[in-house]
This record gives sequence, C-alpha cells and structure tokens, in this order.
Amino acid sequence: MSKNLPLKQVIASRLVEDAIESGKGTISFQVVQEFFSVAFRRFTPPLTLAEAEQFLAVTFRPLLAVQSSYALYARALQFTRGH
Repeated sequence: MSKNLPLKQVIASRLVEDAIESGKGTISFQVVQEFFSVAFRRFTPPLTLAEAEQFLAVTFRPLLAVQSSYALYARALQFTRGH
C-alpha cells in the first residue's frame, strides 16, 4: 500500500483483501452496480472499461453471493406475498 493513500482507503483495501482471501466475504449485485455508477461518473479520471472488467473479475467475482435476475425479483415478490 502506498503511504499517499488516505487511511479509509487503506482500511477498505485490507477488508476487501481479507474477505477474498478468507472466502468469508460477500457483496450484493447492488454494491457492484453502485460502485460502477460512481466509478464511471465521479472518479477522476473515470474508470476505463478495461479497468472495470478487471476489477469485476478480480475483486467482485469472488465476493458476489447472489446474482440479479428477473427470477430473483419474482421469487422475492412471491416470498413477500407469503409473509
């Protein structure tokens, strides 16, 4: 880690690394969507498509617990109806 990085960024990077290495970390598809929304619109400079693809494969893929789909939303609605 670079000494020029803010402390919050260093801590966040360590948490993600630990989550991947231990296999105990998970994130939702919403986290991925929000990250890319910010990365493409607010980062200076914005994340490139190649960087986004690499980040998805290396960082997010091992952490994704549930993929978004029509079937997932339909099941959630059915589950809600039953309770």
